[in-house]
Amino acid sequence: MSQLEICEFLKKHKEKWFTAKEIAKAQDMSLSSITNCLRKLRYSGFIHYKLDKKVSRQGNTNYVYQYKK
Repeated sequence: MSQLEICEFLKKHKEKWFTAKEIAKAQDMSLSSITNCLRKLRYSGFIHYKLDKKVSRQGNTNYVYQYKK
């Protein structure tokens, strides 16, 4: 999956915040591929991201992502 495809997915759902896991599931891609693309998109300034207030079952915190309007 390319960065462009992730941007298009987030743009299509621009009012919602997604975790990397949710994006990976929706796009049927590996979590590592999605995470790598999201990192590049963050550094390029194409998407918003923030720390999710919910903690996972494993005690990890997650970031959530949204298309930058």
